[in-house]
Amino acid sequence: MTMPSPAPDPAHQPAPGPAFDPGSANERTVTTREFLQIFTAVMLPMLMAIIDQTLLATATPVIAADLGDLFNSSWIATAYLLASATMVPVYGRLGDRYGRRRMLLIAMGVFIAGSLGCAASQSMMQLIASRTVQGLGAGGLMSLSFALIGELVPPRQRVSYQAYFAINSMAGNILGPMIGGLVVAHVSWRWLPAVNIPLGVLAT
Repeated sequence: MTMPSPAPDPAHQPAPGPAFDPGSANERTVTTREFLQIFTAVMLPMLMAIIDQTLLATATPVIAADLGDLFNSSWIATAYLLASATMVPVYGRLGDRYGRRRMLLIAMGVFIAGSLGCAASQSMMQLIASRTVQGLGAGGLMSLSFALIGELVPPRQRVSYQAYFAINSMAGNILGPMIGGLVVAHVSWRWLPAVNIPLGVLAT
């Protein structure tokens, strides 16, 4: 007859180990100084892309009168927004494959080329085409800037730094129409896209 095995002694049971947290494995902490160093590097490209969403909104009537085409003037903003939204996932994939910093520089070059075309446009169709090119670059400026921040800041700390992104986005949405209105009231609307060229070189 088989004898029953003795009950285990609780005093000799191994102590339970710490619970495994996959988010804490090999995760370093980023200081505020480190975060601000990378944030200030990508803040200007991100801000430029956000501002240009609404920069020409208050200048649209003046642009339409100057180029003699009011019917297609709504595409000045629409072309930019459609192009930038389309390119966000494309830049995400290209950034994973070829490097986010490299793709951010390429996006900046496309954005500058589009801005130069906007400033030199002689017809509404030329302006819309240039705004489309500008939007193709802007999609990378926004998405890759966020991705570069995500490479540095671990998931546990990202919530504490969301205010920086909120301030940057709010400033862009507020400053865009204000700057556009002030510029067209005193100088030519062509200065609005032209100023992106030196700013883009500085950001690069």
